[in-house]
Amino acid sequence: MSAPATQRPRVVICSKSPWLPPIRREHALATLARESGHAVTFIEQPLDVRALRSCRSRWLRDLGGLERPSVGADAVTVIERSTIAPGYRNALARTTDARLLARTLRRVVGRERASVVVTTPWQWPAVAGVDGVRRVFDCGDDWSQLLPTHAITMRTMFAQVSTQADAVIVNSPSLAALFPYTKATVVPNGTSATMLATPPTPTCAVSRTMVYAGTLSERFDAPLIGAVMEMLPEWRLELYGECRYAGGAARPGRELSLLLDAHPQRVRWHGTVDRAELRGRLDEAGVLVCCAGERCVVVDRDVAGCLEREWIVVGE
Repeated sequence: MSAPATQRPRVVICSKSPWLPPIRREHALATLARESGHAVTFIEQPLDVRALRSCRSRWLRDLGGLERPSVGADAVTVIERSTIAPGYRNALARTTDARLLARTLRRVVGRERASVVVTTPWQWPAVAGVDGVRRVFDCGDDWSQLLPTHAITMRTMFAQVSTQADAVIVNSPSLAALFPYTKATVVPNGTSATMLATPPTPTCAVSRTMVYAGTLSERFDAPLIGAVMEMLPEWRLELYGECRYAGGAARPGRELSLLLDAHPQRVRWHGTVDRAELRGRLDEAGVLVCCAGERCVVVDRDVAGCLEREWIVVGE
């Protein structure tokens, strides 16, 4: 028999993303925890000093420890946060951000039983300093690859996590090797059964549309895709997802901007869309484009339907 919700520990998620749009792994975790009867607090990705240009009062308020919790979908408590600089930048930024996050965590947890889920390695020192909580690290990315100039630091922090965490969760078996001193549990990203229940949207027999859905960052090889567009002048490319380029806030990076400018009628960036709507957009595509590790690949849409078609690798 399941324990009453009042007996279940609160789940506190230190996210690398804002609450909206709710499209990432940690959003799904928050929803699953609520459905299991846990109270959930979602601590958003912090605003840094660059926010002074657009939301000065909020940045100063949150930096001073006066965050205003709000209630999001599924009765999840959402907390905004501010910091000076992103914690991955350097040692001073990591120390400062960890102290600010630890202050927020102590206020959120209080004397409650709680499990605190951390999603980036530079957040770990904050939760390691909070007593009386279950410490969980959820790893969805190899940050030593995403931040190659900080690779040694990221790997050192992964090793630290593996000696201190009560549990480590990874989204693929390959990431388990980052945590040499503990056994990581693999919990892959997935799609809800309700989204898979609807039959695929019928598509035109000759669809000349490619679709990419995911984060747009340095991993998205825009020059390579530009070369593909030059080779396929009758094709269009639809891009769905948020931009997360280093130092670019939510704006397209230089390479993506050049791609959009070079093909204004054929390459379109739509930003984020609702997951239910995205399903139909993917079904309508003739070709799906995705980033696989360090490679950018083009995948025939029937691969998604489990038909035996080859992947077409267009670059590495």
